[in-house]
Amino acid sequence: MAVYIKKYISALLCTLMLWGCLGCTAATKAEDTTKSAGALTKDMGNMPTKNALKYTIKLNSGYSMPVLGLGTWTLRDETCEAAVYTAIKCGYRLIDTARYYGNEEAVGRGIKKAINEGIIKREDLFVTSKIMPGDYTRPDKAIDDSLAALDLSYIDLMLIHQPGSNDEEVYKALERGVHSGKLHSIGISNYYTPGGF
Repeated sequence: MAVYIKKYISALLCTLMLWGCLGCTAATKAEDTTKSAGALTKDMGNMPTKNALKYTIKLNSGYSMPVLGLGTWTLRDETCEAAVYTAIKCGYRLIDTARYYGNEEAVGRGIKKAINEGIIKREDLFVTSKIMPGDYTRPDKAIDDSLAALDLSYIDLMLIHQPGSNDEEVYKALERGVHSGKLHSIGISNYYTPGGF
């Protein structure tokens, strides 16, 4: 029953995304708009829907990251591959995955299909992945594993998925990944301070 519900939800998400593609064509033709973090935050409430896929934010690394993208947390196998491919076809340029999601291979296949069909060039995509806690004792290898699973020569943004033991060493591995060209930007995910909420 749980597997059926999970497949139903994945199929529903893909269907909704496909319906959203009807409005995507305007976004893919719109002029690219790059804004600073402050200006973007101020404008988010008034962001026009048809141009939403074109908004980017400049990171400290100097790279620009799209503000909206496809998250793949619940997607698996052929459903994931099709969702990534369709999202790219509709104008999405940010694809988010993680080792923990267990779908980097499917994400990579969706990306490759779009590239091979000439829909997009690799340099026009922004791919995010994350190192999971189970890999915190082998962070350099985890980066290589993600690159291999995605079948990409670099990852645009690699994050530490959540706090854990050895996360300082994991961050140093991310820095080494930047210096070697395997990663363009790095950061942390799901970190917070108790007084922050």
